Amino acid sequence: MLNTLLRIALGTLLTAGLISFGLVVSGESVRARSLFDGPPANLTPLPGSELSGTSTQLSLDGQTTRCATYDAPGRTVQSLLEHFRELAADQTPDDSPYLEAVQPGGATLVWVDSGLQRRGVIIDEGPQGDARYRLLWSGPPTPGAGPSLPLGITPPVGCDVVTSALSPDGGTALLSTVGEPSTAAHRIAGSLEAAGFTLETELPEDPRRVAFSFRSPTHAGLCVAAAGERGQVRISLSLRPAR
Repeated sequence: MLNTLLRIALGTLLTAGLISFGLVVSGESVRARSLFDGPPANLTPLPGSELSGTSTQLSLDGQTTRCATYDAPGRTVQSLLEHFRELAADQTPDDSPYLEAVQPGGATLVWVDSGLQRRGVIIDEGPQGDARYRLLWSGPPTPGAGPSLPLGITPPVGCDVVTSALSPDGGTALLSTVGEPSTAAHRIAGSLEAAGFTLETELPEDPRRVAFSFRSPTHAGLCVAAAGERGQVRISLSLRPAR
């Protein structure tokens, strides 16, 4: 884990990356039943929220993770973000980071609570314009479990996978390395090509941020490499079934 607070705000380029490309739980979401026991006590839904679906088809940093989807009538994406940002900051131990990724129309937070259990929330706008959110939670850490790239893609040497939210069809991972964004992007591109993907765009030589899309016959993805503090580069890699 990184020793400093990890905050990533990659703007428009990450709208597809973290919402459409994978962190929204894929697979059919079943309607809530009376047997659904709900999220843990430290991850309670906001008053007035309406449970709309549950799913277990998500792996958060290698941990099997449950998900509950709630509609939030009358609330905005920003108000939900502020609430869960405070919750993440309160629950995160001082020596651990939490992940914040903000895009137009949505946001994602992932953190580790004092019991070393993963918690998270995905916020976006529902079909009727009201905000909705997905609470994510996992059990105690499993020995040997850890973040990984979607579909078993091998990360380049020198790139550490910081956190991941994966479904059977793809998902999103965040990586960290040192150097220049363009160099990091080329290294990620090499791993993708070795896994059978084709780049759809040329890699720009931007000193601050490099973004490119890629695909295979079955999947499409987006990668963004952005300069961070003290020479670090933050990389978002997202993958979803091709349309």
